[in-house]
Amino acid sequence: MNGRLLLISYMFPPAGGVGVHRPLSQARYLPRSGLSVTVLTVKDPIAHVYDAALEKTIPPEVRVYHAAAIEPPYALRQRVRHFLGRPQTGPETPSAPATPNASFPPRRGLRRWTHALLERIFFPDLQILWVRPALREAIRLIETGDIGSVLISAPPYSLLCFAAPLRRRFPGLRIILDLRDEWLQYHFQELQFDGPVSNWKLSHAARLEAAAVAAADSVVTVTPPWQAVMRDRYPRQPASKFLCIPNGYDPDALRGFRRRPPAVPPLIVSYLGTLHANPVYSPQPYFDALDALPESCRDRIETRFIGRVAADAAPLLAARRSRIVQTGFLPQQEAFRQLETSHCLLLLIGTATAHSGKLFEYLAMGIPILAVTPRGGEVERVLAETRGGLCAPPDDPAAIGRALQQIYHSSFGQPGAGLFAPDPDSVAAYSRERLAAELARATGLLDE
Repeated sequence: MNGRLLLISYMFPPAGGVGVHRPLSQARYLPRSGLSVTVLTVKDPIAHVYDAALEKTIPPEVRVYHAAAIEPPYALRQRVRHFLGRPQTGPETPSAPATPNASFPPRRGLRRWTHALLERIFFPDLQILWVRPALREAIRLIETGDIGSVLISAPPYSLLCFAAPLRRRFPGLRIILDLRDEWLQYHFQELQFDGPVSNWKLSHAARLEAAAVAAADSVVTVTPPWQAVMRDRYPRQPASKFLCIPNGYDPDALRGFRRRPPAVPPLIVSYLGTLHANPVYSPQPYFDALDALPESCRDRIETRFIGRVAADAAPLLAARRSRIVQTGFLPQQEAFRQLETSHCLLLLIGTATAHSGKLFEYLAMGIPILAVTPRGGEVERVLAETRGGLCAPPDDPAAIGRALQQIYHSSFGQPGAGLFAPDPDSVAAYSRERLAAELARATGLLDE
């Protein structure tokens, strides 16, 4: 390899949100491993939130190119979803889990026909409108820049469409897929942000993923269970093709962080990120536990939600029996300043196979974590390894309540023995700088 890498990512500053930080950290830290990095991203991205300050963190030696795409505005997308009657995922109206045999939800006439048509036109997602112009630009950059490797960051999963054409055009190119989320099981069957999907979409998604995996030299996932899922799904591919490089934290972004929680109640419990009603991310189990506490205890707890609240989650915050503070979305550095005054950081992960990027930022802040997550899952494994907090299962409000009370007593003069004693070396292993170096080594980006 010649040490020249093209990073292709739709999610990139000035877009904000959780999906931006992994590709941004790769652009920032892979050059420290000796790679020359060029980024190809979208011009004028359609995103839920924006954080222009993140653009200032891109190293000057990293060249960023933009390919334009004609995409419908976010507001128009929402109107189309409303017209199609997309079911909202929440505690009152849960959508049925998607399965390989799932069909369309009941619709009549025009809505059903329109949904089927749009699903085929915009397969696998709306960002397919960006792929064709971006593929032309990628080919130009590879040819004129003497690029030896390409790193493709997904989702959106339409970016998997790059892999096979680039392999045909450049047989000697090293192609790496970096999958921030597992697609066919986690994204489709558990998250269902776009509602249940049809057999047609599931089967075509499986074909697209298989073609991309076959074209790639390495397929990177973020958790060991997802790595195992991919290995099992493609037994004819070399097992060594499938790697796990977890999410992490950016030490530079946290350099000025200073923990300063108040010495007196209330206990400030903070959640960072978008809030959803989807069972994977729903705050409902936390609220159930909070409501079940004695009033004298509940009145001494304040919960802050720092980030966007999705439309389906907004009703969950209404008429609560405890104090709730909402800040809305804040740029990363402003959000971190809000967390400095927290006694506890709330993590909501309702599935055992996933973790969250914010988990590692939480750990690096040194603030006790309360994770509402299944026993034996990835979050519990990481917290046990780092000694960074407590876990309680979503289906056990009493356990969540006990954990809250432990954290309360620990925060105000009754510390539990060994309750929070984070291991700095274990936390430091999740530095994005270290993880970028591991990505370069494990995928052969620095091989001659």
